[in-house]
Amino acid sequence: MCRSRRSLSSGEANRPPAPPWATVPAGFTLVELMAVLVILGLAAAIVVPMVSNTGDIEASAAARKLTSDLLFAQNHAITHQTRVRLSFDCDANQYTLAEVPASGDPVVLTHPVTRRPFVVGFNAVEGLEKVDLASADFSSLPQVEFDSLGAPSQGGTVILTSGTFSRGVSVAPVTGKVTVD
Repeated sequence: MCRSRRSLSSGEANRPPAPPWATVPAGFTLVELMAVLVILGLAAAIVVPMVSNTGDIEASAAARKLTSDLLFAQNHAITHQTRVRLSFDCDANQYTLAEVPASGDPVVLTHPVTRRPFVVGFNAVEGLEKVDLASADFSSLPQVEFDSLGAPSQGGTVILTSGTFSRGVSVAPVTGKVTVD
């Protein structure tokens, strides 16, 4: 059996062993733990209110959805050379897109993606359940109609709310330009 001996320098050989209280324990001090807890508490105080209050995001998403449906109605009227009406029902929290023939009753359009009647109820749209259709005012009517050139029958605004936040979607008279306020 071979053992190798490490030679000690003269400084190491004469040094007494360190007392038990002088060794560094593995772990964190109370001050370090408290500092980490304070930092985490401040981060939580800033982040949690931002995450829990999603009303602004929901109202903005609903406004974008309504904007895309208004543009769809306008484009459908132009490409099919017909009149398309968006009727708003604030009590039911929904709106309907319908084609208006020269004679007869309006016919509800078929949604191009879902292949169902083009009726959008915010209560039934995932993520927009808390959005309310607060008002729709197009010259005192809750509807707007686009002609075969894409021009609206009248300008107006739709107000969508979620919690304390609201977004307005406006349709400009004559041009039909759709904007989110």
